[in-house]
Amino acid sequence: MDVAVNPSKPEDMSSGFFILDKNKDVCYTYNSTIKKKGARKMSNIEAGRLFEREMLAVCQTGWNGHSYVSFQQALWLVENNQPWDPTDPSTRAAEDLHCQVALALGLEDFTELSFLSALGSPLDLFHGVDGLFEWKGGIVTIDLTVDPNKVNYKADLSSNQIRYRSDVIIRPEDENDNWQSAGRRIASLLQTRKGAYAA
Repeated sequence: MDVAVNPSKPEDMSSGFFILDKNKDVCYTYNSTIKKKGARKMSNIEAGRLFEREMLAVCQTGWNGHSYVSFQQALWLVENNQPWDPTDPSTRAAEDLHCQVALALGLEDFTELSFLSALGSPLDLFHGVDGLFEWKGGIVTIDLTVDPNKVNYKADLSSNQIRYRSDVIIRPEDENDNWQSAGRRIASLLQTRKGAYAA
């Protein structure tokens, strides 16, 4: 993505999501500081996509993108098409969050806990789930967002009901305490759901 607009005071942009500068020689990520003339703050959509891709790997399910997929079918696609080892996520942020959830659960063996990416899958597109944790038959879904006003449900206009999207919303500021608060929220839900989805 190229930058089209120069900020009037780039030194004022000390936090937030940023993209490649106009000369394409520096890339700013969501927690970097802008000091270079020619850079601009990203839109929420661009920032959200960057946050998702820095946190998770894209899940390649082979889905054609043209037909609706139920939650259970989408979950199966995600579980069977992981871009990483779910017990050892490949991005630093995902690995750190996985570690914090495992610590909050009191696990000695972190491989008991799985963190699955649903990014780009039908689970993401139709059901609002960017990723999920699985532990002892329990599942907790997460949604990654930069929107401070986003809540974890949306209206289902076809049935005039509220349909829940994800159990936990994760925002960039959750990294401020090295994912500890987010890890505790996820672990707490996993503890109440043990065995809920076991076959």
